[in-house]
Amino acid sequence: MYLNNYAKHNLWDLVLSLKLEKLRPEEKVNLSINMVDVVTHICAEGIKTQNKSISEGELLEKLRERMRYSKHLKRV
Repeated sequence: MYLNNYAKHNLWDLVLSLKLEKLRPEEKVNLSINMVDVVTHICAEGIKTQNKSISEGELLEKLRERMRYSKHLKRV
């Protein structure tokens, strides 16, 4: 599910105001998926800002590299 800009900006406010323990399991999963979508979108926009003429394929590869690097940092 892709969020519109209004929803993306308000997602963090929603997360902070929720009592997560009261959410149903499927609501928690949907919230997690939407949060990953927002973070991925922000990361992609950062890459595009640094590389104005980047192709879609290059963008996807750089996103994958950043995600792998992020996972590596958690293990260290």
